[in-house]
Amino acid sequence: VVIAVEASEVVWTDTVMATGQYQHRPRLPFTPGSTAGRVVWASKLAEERGFGVGERVISLGTGARTSGRYQRWGGCASYAVAPSASLQKVPPHWTSEQAACFGYGYGTVHYCLVEVADLQRGQTILIQGATGGVGIPAVQMAKLLGATVIAATRSAKKVDFLKQLGADHVLCITDETGQLRRFSSDVK
Repeated sequence: VVIAVEASEVVWTDTVMATGQYQHRPRLPFTPGSTAGRVVWASKLAEERGFGVGERVISLGTGARTSGRYQRWGGCASYAVAPSASLQKVPPHWTSEQAACFGYGYGTVHYCLVEVADLQRGQTILIQGATGGVGIPAVQMAKLLGATVIAATRSAKKVDFLKQLGADHVLCITDETGQLRRFSSDVK
């Protein structure tokens, strides 16, 4: 399909890739960012899969963060090309900006917690950096999976926020001066 890009997410990985400093380097030329927008051209297969012209979509399989033949078609452009297998429909109540930001955090977390760790109901998980772009989805998804969530943050100001997200326990890993706490003496 060809997508008219309405919004794109650019994260740390994209900026490091653009400067040639990431662990793998995409083939040049490439366009960074994820893609959210409307389908402006669809193959017959895409239409059979429900992705016709005008459909609001996000593409989770294109751009420099992926591998394969669609690596160069990221979201920081007017149009992006994507295989229909990489598309997800955007819920009607989401903005394009919300849709563009969905894949990085939630896609990463789903892969880590479900596909790799096989997190199960009743297990306990410690989520470091719980107020970050991957940490927030990790807290939410772990709770949806039925885990007991221990969330770690560097800011005492974010403790209540993490509890509202669903964390069962929150650790502030810094003391009142902003220095890392020595947990070995706290546990004694």
